[in-house]
Amino acid sequence: MRSVRSHLLSDFRDKGEAVKLTTQCLSQEFEGPCSRLPAHVHKPAHVSYDRWQSNCQGLKMAADGLIRESAAFRGNLQFLLANLKNSQEHQRRSTDEALRRKIYELTRVQDTLMWEKQRVSFSLAPASFNSFFLFMFLFT
Repeated sequence: MRSVRSHLLSDFRDKGEAVKLTTQCLSQEFEGPCSRLPAHVHKPAHVSYDRWQSNCQGLKMAADGLIRESAAFRGNLQFLLANLKNSQEHQRRSTDEALRRKIYELTRVQDTLMWEKQRVSFSLAPASFNSFFLFMFLFT
């Protein structure tokens, strides 16, 4: 993209210089012997208008192609970012749901264990009370 831009700017500068040179040449009258020389002798790197026009058209087509590719890339990138955002949100929701289920399951297990502990302690309380009295009776 930058190379196309630099080519277009250099062509624009060259065109401006060519216009200045042409107006300067048209405003002056040459009466010397070199005024009758052919144009290619004066400017050996002369580019015809048709060639210059085709070069500009080629640069314009290349720039338009780059713009189209850039727009397509930008669209694909936006689509990809939207898909990534959606998949991240889906993954976050799935993780939250799995954590909620695990917390619920662990809470149920904890409640069950506490209930079992209470039940066992209530069932052992009379036996421990009896064993205490038996111990006292035997050793006193």
